[in-house]
Amino acid sequence: MSNCHTIRSLLAAAILLAVPAALVACGDSTDPTTDTNEEDSITDTLSNPDSVADTNPGDDALPDQGDEGSDSAIADSSFNDAGDGLADDIAIDTAEQDLPDAGCLDSDGDGYGPGCASGPDCAPDDATRFRQMSLYRDRDFDGFGSLEAVQVCVGGNTPAGFADDGTDPDDNAPSVFPGAPEVPDDGKANDGEGEDLKAATATNALYVVAGSSDDNDGSRATPLGTIGKALVVAQAGGIDDIFISRDSFSESITLFDGVRLHGGYDEATWTRAANQFSRITGTTGVTVTVEDAVVALDGLEIRGSDDEVLVQANPDVTALSLKNSTATMFNDVVAGSSVALGAPSAQALTVTGIRVEGSQLHMNGCRVGDGGPMLSVYGGTGPVSQGIESQGILLVSGSVRSIGGTLGFGASMTLSDFSGSAAGSVKARGILVQGGNGILVGVDIGGGIEANVEDVSESGTVAVADAAVDGAGAEITDNGSLWLVNCLINGGLNKTFAEVYAQGTAEQPVEARGNARTSGVPVLATGGTMYMAHCDLYTENFSEAVADVSTTFGTKTPSTSVAMHLIQVREPATAKIVNSAGYSMVNSEKSSLISLEGLGHMTMLNSVWWDKGYEVCRVTNGVECLIPDGGLDSLAQLSGCDRASGNLIQDQLWGWWDSVNPGSPLLDGGINPESEGIGVFIDRASNARPKGESWDIGAYEFN
Repeated sequence: MSNCHTIRSLLAAAILLAVPAALVACGDSTDPTTDTNEEDSITDTLSNPDSVADTNPGDDALPDQGDEGSDSAIADSSFNDAGDGLADDIAIDTAEQDLPDAGCLDSDGDGYGPGCASGPDCAPDDATRFRQMSLYRDRDFDGFGSLEAVQVCVGGNTPAGFADDGTDPDDNAPSVFPGAPEVPDDGKANDGEGEDLKAATATNALYVVAGSSDDNDGSRATPLGTIGKALVVAQAGGIDDIFISRDSFSESITLFDGVRLHGGYDEATWTRAANQFSRITGTTGVTVTVEDAVVALDGLEIRGSDDEVLVQANPDVTALSLKNSTATMFNDVVAGSSVALGAPSAQALTVTGIRVEGSQLHMNGCRVGDGGPMLSVYGGTGPVSQGIESQGILLVSGSVRSIGGTLGFGASMTLSDFSGSAAGSVKARGILVQGGNGILVGVDIGGGIEANVEDVSESGTVAVADAAVDGAGAEITDNGSLWLVNCLINGGLNKTFAEVYAQGTAEQPVEARGNARTSGVPVLATGGTMYMAHCDLYTENFSEAVADVSTTFGTKTPSTSVAMHLIQVREPATAKIVNSAGYSMVNSEKSSLISLEGLGHMTMLNSVWWDKGYEVCRVTNGVECLIPDGGLDSLAQLSGCDRASGNLIQDQLWGWWDSVNPGSPLLDGGINPESEGIGVFIDRASNARPKGESWDIGAYEFN
């Protein structure tokens, strides 16, 4: 494993001498590739490396892909605590550390090292790790470990795959952990004690069936008719559990501390099957509000308002808002809004599935997206400018832990038949981390966005159509950290179309311009620290930018740009990529496999990328292609690369995401991620890692 910057070490020494579309649900699903909730016209397809995974980007934008966090038994890896190269064998040589007169020798710039006031550095060539901690291996990623504690070299946060609490009663079941709220009718005591709660026999509970009277007492025999009324009665009566029929409810609600909502039930038997939900569609800007409370949700489908009049007046829609709270979610669906606006908005339409601020959110198998908002405006005089910004999850501060499930985006815009100038833009993210700590394990992330600005004619001497889209599966910006493990991520099937039809005269020629800009990336780091291990990334080869410009008299200027990357790291972000793989088939001047821009910092170890013969630029700095072809042997010498080794440009020989053909470089091609402070003891199908001589690269163990 080589240090990318010998110069950095020399400089440190010199300083010493002078003196960082759609819906299945969030639970322990047994068949996550099957969605029986077809009313939303959602494509249910496991991503195919050779095809487009979701050809309907305007649906609910919640892709149905991959495994969603099964509680099936997980085989235990065998860990030999003697000479296995794992983090519990890390020993720090203290002989060189007592240098009080020599100053601080900090070779990687993290503030730790021999003679440093912060203390010694357990990873002197890795700025993301600097302190030794005693932690427990967390095989099911639920935040609780088991067995004996091990010594791990970490950074500022407890890393994915480890926990500081070793009391997990079942480390093979992500829905079972100390203090877990009870999920009824799942056959488990989720906190490891007692028995499973049954809706058909529960006592001290309320029941809700759409269409019933709110004057009822809320019993199984005479249920209440609205969730809002049930919340009032439950809070007054000291009742925590509310069972809800698999109906649709139009209401916005605020949850009180300690309440647990259980949805998807058959009102006749008070039992429920997989993929059955109680739908709640908001009547205000926020459908479900949780503030200063501890709550639990399961079997619910929460949707932001799709009321055009309401959204037109207040174009900021959120399905679920958490503030200074703790929420646990199992087998839930959350969609920002499927609103279709037909008139210009005074400000950008902003749609969010879940907003997390100062809160802790724990999700198991949940499916979250922006809901696929649409804005379609026909006819008018420019200048007009419209925008959509959407995200499945917005983490402002606090923490998000998501095991299995999906994150999606599918916003679209059309501006048509305008004169003068018209501009439309769409920016969408599966998850946007602005602060706090996010951990996503086994999550499928992707979608598609469109911006069409068409049939623009002149007003005077100007005719301009400007269309832009910017999609990313996961972005971390500003502060915080984001951990991606065993995930399948794409940057979206993204398209722009700019069309200008101008006339003009010899006396009054027209300046006609059409600008179409398309960008997309599975993983984007523009700030904070991003850690990725055993993930599969891909870009859609049907992403495009088209400009069609014509004028009878005057000038015509079509301009198109397609910038698709697998990984994009911008200053001042730090990114560590381990044992990951992916492919891109987008060959354009501004596209690449890897984009390392400005003073961003990246470590890449034992990862395999492929362009499927499309001659895609290997590495760019955002201005020019630095490695146009060949392999990645020179990656370690590039500015911004802290460490790089074991990386390949090679056909992965995928048969499907979970299978490879003989000779694949993914087989036994990885390193033990624990040596880099990340715990990955199972793959996305809950198979133990490793199964062969070493860790397989990507989201699955193939041996």
